[in-house]
Amino acid sequence: MMNALVALTAFSVSVFALSTQTADPCAMCEYVMNQAEQHFRRAENITQLAKDLQGDCATLQRFYGDQAVQDCARLVTQNLDLIYADLQQGKQTGEICQDMGQCIKVSTTQPPPTFPCPVCEAVLNEAKQKLGTRINDEQALLVELLNDCYVVSPAVAEACIEYVSFGIDIIYADLTNGKDAWQTCADLHVCFGTEPPMRN
Repeated sequence: MMNALVALTAFSVSVFALSTQTADPCAMCEYVMNQAEQHFRRAENITQLAKDLQGDCATLQRFYGDQAVQDCARLVTQNLDLIYADLQQGKQTGEICQDMGQCIKVSTTQPPPTFPCPVCEAVLNEAKQKLGTRINDEQALLVELLNDCYVVSPAVAEACIEYVSFGIDIIYADLTNGKDAWQTCADLHVCFGTEPPMRN
């Protein structure tokens, strides 16, 4: 019982710490535009897209506070026509955020954020262990994974959060279908090659 209380307290402190983080404008934009792509694929019109994106902005409150929600909502409102037009043209998340001036265009030779395979496995295994049967709750899974990105490896937390945010649908589907952490990380293109033998 005491261990459970300590774990709950540690989790609460971690979530509170996350809520005080400052949202990076580019990362925030890419998260919301990733959601926009999913909404657009469901053939939503611009009015419905605007409504759903405001809801997506609201989810930032849990981790970054009210200011991030306001900034995100303003970004969506001011750029809605541009967002919709870019989606119609088939532009990717990064391109849309560059068009909005939230992300700086980088050289195509720049490597992607480093997110080592063992860290990916550790984060997923940590979440699976903590959630147990609640692994079937996608929102709970997302919250736990974002928290574990900081807990497991603060040095690569930013890259971890990016992979988790953009890959949550893959992660959720894989884990609920019984795939192990390595297989899921492979589906995220973090782990490559042959799955290593089971570790003792």
